[in-house]
Amino acid sequence: MQIDSGRDFDHHMNGLIRATDKILLPAPAQSAAVGASQVHDRGPPTSEARTAQQAATAGSAAPSSLFLPVVGGVMTVIGLMHIGWFASNLLAASAAGAVRQMFQEVWTFADMSFGFGGLIIGIGTISGAHWARMSGIVLCLLAAASNLLWFSDQFDKGLPRLMLLGTGITSLLAILGAYLLLFRWPAAARSDHR
Repeated sequence: MQIDSGRDFDHHMNGLIRATDKILLPAPAQSAAVGASQVHDRGPPTSEARTAQQAATAGSAAPSSLFLPVVGGVMTVIGLMHIGWFASNLLAASAAGAVRQMFQEVWTFADMSFGFGGLIIGIGTISGAHWARMSGIVLCLLAAASNLLWFSDQFDKGLPRLMLLGTGITSLLAILGAYLLLFRWPAAARSDHR
């Protein structure tokens, strides 16, 4: 059975892709592409028009103003989720009188590290700190690996599905954060922070 997604679906998906590109891609590259297309409209394409189009598609201009807040927001959400888990576990252990036993588990320290680290690195990314990119890459990769290890360790212990879902979402956010920090970091910000 073949399902046709239809013209409306394709139209909306293309609009969503264009809107996402406008947010994440640099604005000067878009104006260079417009300038190149205007040169192209006036006559045959010159080598300058082709160079302007290549520069526009390479994305080597100034970073988008929303990129750092979006990536910093991803890091901050990861941090807040881990702090929430840590606080929840601490309150439950405190009520049961088992705080000392709680701090004998490695996952407690992982929640503390990723929680407070995610908040600090998220705020540093939003503010454009020079150390935030490399720190964010390390934190995201460690958080994704740690969450997957936790999931494999705790999967068969009868935990609530919401907890498993939260771990999965945090792992996906960490992978998204690592991807954005590794491959989508603006070229101008990369050269400024070295």
